[in-house]
Amino acid sequence: MISHDDVVMFGSAISCSSPSNVPTGIQITNAILEWLFPSSVFGAAADIREFPYPVPFEVLNDRCPKDLRHGYGRLLEADEPNPLHFALARLAIESSIAGLITTNCDTGVEQGALFLGKALHPIVKEEDRVPSDEAPLLKLHGSCSDISTIICSLSGEAALDSWKIDHLDKCLYKRELHIFGYSGIDFEICPVIAESAVKRVVWYVKPGHRGISAGQEIVRRSGKLEMKEWDLSHGFPWHSVLPTLTTDQSTISKLSQVLREFSDDQRYLWAIKVAAGLGHAKLGDILIQAEDNRNDDEWIWETGFVHFQAGRYKYSAKVFTGQLIRRLVRQGAGDAAVASFHASNAWSSYGARARYLASGWIGTFLTLIAGGKRIKLKARALKWIAGFVQHVRESFAKFIFSERALITIRRRLLFMTLDSAKKCGDMYLVKQAGAELMALQQDDNCRDAFSLFYKQLGYAGGLITGHGDLAQTAVDLPELKVRFATAHRIENYPAAWRLAAIIATLADKEERAAWKQQSLECLSKCQFSRRKRKLIMHRELGSYPS
Repeated sequence: MISHDDVVMFGSAISCSSPSNVPTGIQITNAILEWLFPSSVFGAAADIREFPYPVPFEVLNDRCPKDLRHGYGRLLEADEPNPLHFALARLAIESSIAGLITTNCDTGVEQGALFLGKALHPIVKEEDRVPSDEAPLLKLHGSCSDISTIICSLSGEAALDSWKIDHLDKCLYKRELHIFGYSGIDFEICPVIAESAVKRVVWYVKPGHRGISAGQEIVRRSGKLEMKEWDLSHGFPWHSVLPTLTTDQSTISKLSQVLREFSDDQRYLWAIKVAAGLGHAKLGDILIQAEDNRNDDEWIWETGFVHFQAGRYKYSAKVFTGQLIRRLVRQGAGDAAVASFHASNAWSSYGARARYLASGWIGTFLTLIAGGKRIKLKARALKWIAGFVQHVRESFAKFIFSERALITIRRRLLFMTLDSAKKCGDMYLVKQAGAELMALQQDDNCRDAFSLFYKQLGYAGGLITGHGDLAQTAVDLPELKVRFATAHRIENYPAAWRLAAIIATLADKEERAAWKQQSLECLSKCQFSRRKRKLIMHRELGSYPS
């Protein structure tokens, strides 16, 4: 039973049933992917839903070429309040609880309160205030009643605003928190809950639910989590006489109305941005071939990422080098510095040291000119400088130290890189450095320790990308093999090569030779300079225990 001094938090499962008909995140994701990559055109390659992790719709929104908040203001609104909304509204009106917290943008609870004869005053902006006789309703991701407050992208969910953290801390102080219909995938909320002075967190999940999300794991580590099974179709634990609720699958037609507002050019641009963002080189190649005459800068920029993910480093480097010149002429030093970062990365991956150094020094010079006026530029420059200094130091070390000493130095550099990458939030660099650290371990005795280390890296990466619940088990061989199969299917050969290398390091002796061969096959499909290919092949052939 929930007392008057407890707090209730609720998520999207509260609003997805009729007559509210708010689409779930998975419904939105599937509808957008089907619209961007219709199976009638792209065939089996379009089935991104076969990824070993769900793709949050916030990831797709981050790649969208236009602001979607107006569309989501209509899409995420509840048609009518459902029985669960009425139950929550009654709690707030009667001050039967200390407060309500939600990640939902719809106004179902507010509509329910109006039906019951009283208006609620949700906290959506910092200046919002609540009457003393009313339990506060804190809406962490904004409200459809004010579309400027809606947060529907990962960049918007990077961190909670300080005023929201203050409200959460005050609301949870020495109280019990009961959570319904919320997955815990949002990575900016659960850390605040875990670090607050909340007395206990009771998290209600569906009967038969298996696994634990990244957010639930964070709260569990704080020692405050208690998981309970409860079926929301029977209402809430304190009010369990509600009729069974059913989800109206036709609600996704709302999204179709939003998507009709896109032109064909915007649709194709969004598609290649999503393909590049998900590392789906196969889909990217299909789009590049379909739009081979397209030459606008945004499109060309995304083709550079597709080439890079397919292992075609030289083509990628040429794209970004061309963009470096264009941006320097048209857009200024700041944008050109970002292009320089990607150009130097591609030239380095290809193995053209002179061009890598040249584009790298150009990027440093342009960053200094830009003066770090943009936050994003500062972050990218910091990432780039960390990587660039690492490459320069390694190149210098090769001329002085023995191979054994070089391995020791490389380990230290990788740990330094990991530390810098975590601070920057660059999880791609975190995972890459973690994979290289695993590949350096040739001793069976230390493999278990590094397995745990890589598991922690995978979990940290999951918190950033929103896939923490599956990233926790990223070190398990079956999961790694599934991810390898996916990377190979979408023709992301660099990722497949790295995964095969990790699997070969972790696998039993009987399997290592086969996975070593898989690694070499994926490696052979990547584009390197002749000199670098020889060096890599020599390293790969000698880096596994016999």
